Amino acid sequence: MNQQNRITVKFSEDKMRVFLALASGAPLSAVTILSDLLRYGVVHGLNTALIHKMAADSVFDKYVEVARGTPVSPPVDARIEILVDTSQGGRFSDFINVNENTPLARRIPPANGVDGMDVLGNVIKAQSAKDISLVAGEGTAVHPADPNLLISSRAGSFTHLYGGEVEVLPSRKIEGDVGPITGNISFPGDLIITGTVHSGFTVEAGGSLKILGDVQDAVVRCKGDLILRGGVFGESKAVISASRSVKAKSLLNVKLTASEDIFISEDVDNSRINTKGILRARSVAGGSVTAAGGITATRIGNKDGLSTILDVGALCNYEKEQENLISCIGAQNLMNDGCVSELYCYVRDNMNEYGVIGANNLPGFEELKDSLAESMEMRLEFEKNLADIEKLLKSVSDSMIVADHVYPNVTMRFGYTEHIVKEKASKVSVRTKEAVKDLAEWATV
Repeated sequence: MNQQNRITVKFSEDKMRVFLALASGAPLSAVTILSDLLRYGVVHGLNTALIHKMAADSVFDKYVEVARGTPVSPPVDARIEILVDTSQGGRFSDFINVNENTPLARRIPPANGVDGMDVLGNVIKAQSAKDISLVAGEGTAVHPADPNLLISSRAGSFTHLYGGEVEVLPSRKIEGDVGPITGNISFPGDLIITGTVHSGFTVEAGGSLKILGDVQDAVVRCKGDLILRGGVFGESKAVISASRSVKAKSLLNVKLTASEDIFISEDVDNSRINTKGILRARSVAGGSVTAAGGITATRIGNKDGLSTILDVGALCNYEKEQENLISCIGAQNLMNDGCVSELYCYVRDNMNEYGVIGANNLPGFEELKDSLAESMEMRLEFEKNLADIEKLLKSVSDSMIVADHVYPNVTMRFGYTEHIVKEKASKVSVRTKEAVKDLAEWATV
């Protein structure tokens, strides 16, 4: 608080507001008040009309806000706007087909924030907006006349990937079963099969895959989402894998791997499942499930005490991998420094007075340069893997096992600890980080 003669001035802590009080006595002119405020350093945001009114009305012994700074205008980050109508499709619905030269996505450029200023005239710098690139995925291209517009370069099935990238993959529909008549099926894009995949045959898709019938003791792989309207009834050789999510009716004697969530509307029996996402099913009995995102089911195990293993301890494995990658990056940085030093010494020792390396020494120079490039590329790969692991760590920090009923002989693994159920347990909800505490609090019946 500053006080000079009959004027009392208070500043807000951030110097964005000024409050003025006039002491009782003879009236002061607006010019006098403004002059005193200037002596206090108030040069921006003055409400001169209000100050004139205070002087004219002789407003005494009352704090009035007479100046306000200009706040910073926040930046607006760049974003990608999807132009394709996805309301008729979706991850578990029919594929979204587009024609060639269809507008797919538009980059909305960033808008930087606008600097502000406090009442003392100090500039408050605004943050810069974050930019984003318009990535042309497979089957797409940047419009030749508009660098912010992405269009399809062919007709096909539209896919919007989680990383923001969009693709247009070729699509194909096979009517009927996959078996002796069709042989094995391999297709580079999105694929629909209306019938059953018979035992001993293989179906592979470079995009998403939908099978409307059952899958027997067969091999099914895709690099997108996998939708199985029927069940998978394996014997010993059923192998299912998807680079994204899986949705199926039921699983029996199946080895299933997915990078994202798995949704089973009915039962999972005697199967081996591994996913970086969540498993949701009506029941899980027999076999093993490793799910980094957690496991949710109405019933786990069965009344006969069938051995069932549940593992949501991926958090611990990811933490170990994180430590290993950090160590690898450190070692790679030392190797990069060594390559740079070796290249510098080679150039210094083999360069003539004109700064040119002789033809006889160029092969050695190129070899050292390639070694440096490979070392730097390896470090970038480690850094990418570390970013992926850190993303996974965020997603699995609250992994849980949730079930209405858990039967005896079910093993629950949480990374650093495990619990074997001895008696039937009801209303189970266990978090990975609090496994020991939660397990002790279960109510058994």
